[in-house]
Amino acid sequence: MGKILRTNCPICDSSEYKVKFFRDFSQMLTIAPFKRYDVVKCENCGMIYANNIEESVPLNDYYEKMSKYDGEYSINFSKETHIESNQLIVKISSAHISKDSAVLDVGCGAGGLLKCFKENGFTNLTGIEPSDKNCEFIKKAYNINAFNRSIGGGMTNHLVSLI
Repeated sequence: MGKILRTNCPICDSSEYKVKFFRDFSQMLTIAPFKRYDVVKCENCGMIYANNIEESVPLNDYYEKMSKYDGEYSINFSKETHIESNQLIVKISSAHISKDSAVLDVGCGAGGLLKCFKENGFTNLTGIEPSDKNCEFIKKAYNINAFNRSIGGGMTNHLVSLI
């Protein structure tokens, strides 16, 4: 049995939630870093997030050895894809938040969405990504802070200090 990651709500830190459904990746252990997890809804603020995550391999090992989202592939992939969806996300966000609002992209890959926010005048941008190579790329290419973190293990405290 892999390590079980339990997290409080990443928005309000509540430990009260209801399970909405269960994701089973046990038949895909060679391509997925998780065996299973619950999708839950926070009883306090309504945030929906993954909880009770059972790792099939430690996430840092997965990203270092198996993930196509780490390093050069991710960087090239990010440059060429998701441009339209990133622009739509920024357009919708612009209608609701100011250009100096804190924007946090959790699981930011090679930073394509963060880059799009920056190109549209947003100034308070931060990324969290389990791939150290991608974090280094984001900092160097876009001059945006990106921190090497993974889910679970006190993430809420890290989020508060980052934004």
